[in-house]
Amino acid sequence: MLRNNCKKRAGRRSQEEGGKSQEGAGSRKKKAGSRKKKAGSRKKKAGRRKKKAGSRKKKAGRRKKGVGSRKKEREVARRRQEVARRRREVARRRWEVARRRREVARRKREAARRKREVARRRREVARRRREVARRRREVARRSEEVARRSFEVARRRREDARR
Repeated sequence: MLRNNCKKRAGRRSQEEGGKSQEGAGSRKKKAGSRKKKAGSRKKKAGRRKKKAGSRKKKAGRRKKGVGSRKKEREVARRRQEVARRRREVARRRWEVARRRREVARRKREAARRKREVARRRREVARRRREVARRRREVARRSEEVARRSFEVARRRREDARR
């Protein structure tokens, strides 16, 4: 049978109340892993905590050690730098790809806009042409009417004269 590794963890607050925490959570037992994290385990904020004397002593001891360990340390440092550089390279490549994609998208957008503008201009030109044609037709009709009227008047005058 599988052993229950996720035992109910009794917090400091909850030892008097039989493993129950009174604050807000009703009668929820404290689960494992719900304890507060230590300062060092927060990745970005790790530099904020005060360095302990023990770690300083450790560093001093490491400095005193001989050539071999120093060589090892150098190796480790170099490997770390390599890893960092590779990570930077990858990030830059990714960024470049993203930039190229953005550029392509921008070009596409601009092309679409240009297309729209051209279409609009073409429509406007067509409309203007239509309006001009209509005006010309109107003018022709009016002049025709005038001519017909004058002709009618002349005919009437001629008929009167004949009478």
